[in-house]
Amino acid sequence: TWGWFVSAAFGLDKRPKPNRSDDYGTSNYYFTGSKTTSRTSVQAGTMYRINYLLAVKAAIGYGVRSVDYTTMENEIINISDQTFKGLDYSVGLHLDMGEVDFSLDLSTIGFRFKYSELKFGLGYSFKIKKPYKKKEYKL
Repeated sequence: TWGWFVSAAFGLDKRPKPNRSDDYGTSNYYFTGSKTTSRTSVQAGTMYRINYLLAVKAAIGYGVRSVDYTTMENEIINISDQTFKGLDYSVGLHLDMGEVDFSLDLSTIGFRFKYSELKFGLGYSFKIKKPYKKKEYKL
């Protein structure tokens, strides 16, 4: 059985806005080791049910991945060669436990598998039941 879904993921960290970008490594900074990675994505996809519990799924959408470091001077620098925005896609498994669903996805932005992420999801299913139609027979 085929189905569809929508998915949204947002970073809930409260990170300050970066002071500047590193311009692809052309500047020398002394970092403290403090690193912040933020991920946001919105996707729509399709899934195919293998059995009554398990389905495989694939999705495509738009995503943003941002990586920031803190310098010794307490400046926040956005690392531009690790920051991406654009086409976001994922493949994964979906476990249907009634109204509660679990998912495990492998997601990446812009065909860069170097920065792929494994996501675990928890969701709620809206089941649409089709009303039973009584057949009428004419003699």
